[in-house]
Amino acid sequence: NRGSANLFGWTKDEVVGKMWVGRTFLKEARTGGVLQEISRKIEAQGVVEYQMERVRKDGSRFQANAIVTTLQDSSGKILGFLEIARDITEKLRLEKELRETKDYLENIVQSSVDAIVTTDPKGRITFVNKAMEAMVGVSQKDILLLPISRFYLEGIDEARKIMGILREKGSLQNYDTFTLRSGKKIPILLSASLLRNETGDIIGTLGVFKDLTEMKKLEEELQKTQAHLFQVGKMRAMGELVAGVAHEINNPLMAADTFIHVLQENLPEGEPNRQRLELIQKCHSRIAKIINHLKDFSRQSKLDFRQIDVNEPIENALLITGQQLLNHGIRVGKEFQPDLPKIRGDSTQLEQVFLNLIANAKDAMEAAGRKKELTIRTSLIRHSGWNDIEISFQDTGVGIAEENREKIFEPFFSTKEVGKGTGLGLSICYGIIDAHGGRLEVESRVQEGTTFRVILPVLGTHLGTALEWMEA
Repeated sequence: NRGSANLFGWTKDEVVGKMWVGRTFLKEARTGGVLQEISRKIEAQGVVEYQMERVRKDGSRFQANAIVTTLQDSSGKILGFLEIARDITEKLRLEKELRETKDYLENIVQSSVDAIVTTDPKGRITFVNKAMEAMVGVSQKDILLLPISRFYLEGIDEARKIMGILREKGSLQNYDTFTLRSGKKIPILLSASLLRNETGDIIGTLGVFKDLTEMKKLEEELQKTQAHLFQVGKMRAMGELVAGVAHEINNPLMAADTFIHVLQENLPEGEPNRQRLELIQKCHSRIAKIINHLKDFSRQSKLDFRQIDVNEPIENALLITGQQLLNHGIRVGKEFQPDLPKIRGDSTQLEQVFLNLIANAKDAMEAAGRKKELTIRTSLIRHSGWNDIEISFQDTGVGIAEENREKIFEPFFSTKEVGKGTGLGLSICYGIIDAHGGRLEVESRVQEGTTFRVILPVLGTHLGTALEWMEA
């Protein structure tokens, strides 16, 4: 017919009764027994469909799909064959392009660092990428057809809430929620939309889960750094104020002490006023002690930085307080990491910090009235590009109320009874550690205990070499 003439290039007059149909097949197909195989299938089955490369009159080749059936008379005798063939070159090209596009898009989806999931209208999972598998800890074959609500911290309530927003608005962007991995909650940022078919009917949902775990950690670190900088600025401003106040109080106090001494010398033993003067002198001593603490707090003197082993000032502090702790029934546990690198610090000033932290732990455990244990640990914290040493003091004391944790490093703030502290100890410690380029952090639970962490930078190799040269 005309379609055959257009497809193969031969006219009706050129082929009818004159040309063998085998000429439209490749030579390899003719000699390789392919035609014979097609003939056997036609005779056995009556009809056969095949796809192979065919040849036109001009020698060009094309991919063809053909259906061949037998032509029979009323008795069933085969009179000939009928072939219906069509050029599928363009169809195969489009299928290949579609396949390549599908593979390309699937590769993009599977390579996404964000988790991608689709569900059917009932909320059953129909697809997840590798990032989703990793986020929830379940393989693709095990997660398909599970309800998406299983992977929300709030379960079905959260799933219904999200679906309600999608039905109302069609999409959802940057929604904060939590997913679950082996029972552990993971903060995520969810963006989602409805999936619709060509008629506009909802056929499912598409969700993108962004893991916020690392971002939350960075935010916490940023908040800690900002709080630290704010505290340092506040402490320095307070130090300047305190230095002036201490100076102004100290001058008249020294004059008053001189007059008290003169009066005591002129009063005989047993004189009632002599006892009153002794009481005033004790009050002056108390004021003088507070002034000395103020001077320590506001002192801007240069620290004696040297290359030291951080365990040494800890051991020195324990040597001073060891017997006192033992007398109060406090068990001291030491968990020191061996072979810690050196730090650059003032051993005496660090010893003062450790003495203060040990004293605070002792007082806190005295008030708790239960088993008293102070555990001191040293460890190396590795970062990308630098390392820190952490010294922690963990007690089993009364703990610090949440509303007081941000105030404990402020000058004159104290939770102790009047007369048992000036409220400057931790402020002085904070300033010393800041001068060492470190941080002083606290973690506490009421009626469970408190942990103070001193974090100091490790002395780098290049700094160590320079310091050794300076000390030589």
